[in-house]
Amino acid sequence: MKLLDISSIKEFCSTEFNANPIQTLKDVTYPTEQGEYVVVVGDNSTGKISYLNILTTFDKATSDEVLLNGRNILSIRRR
Repeated sequence: MKLLDISSIKEFCSTEFNANPIQTLKDVTYPTEQGEYVVVVGDNSTGKISYLNILTTFDKATSDEVLLNGRNILSIRRR
């Protein structure tokens, strides 16, 4: 059973120095089965924090879905 199913998420951000958005995540797809351990590793400025911020709902991805137990967490409203 898939516990966490990440499907083609993308994220763009803009900086104060550059008016054009920069793509921080590009088509990230990763299914996670119940009981699996996941480690997020990579070089500096490769999108690790952006990825984790989307998974924890601190940020919203600009496309597609992140399913947790079949529910799209990107559609959860904040209070």
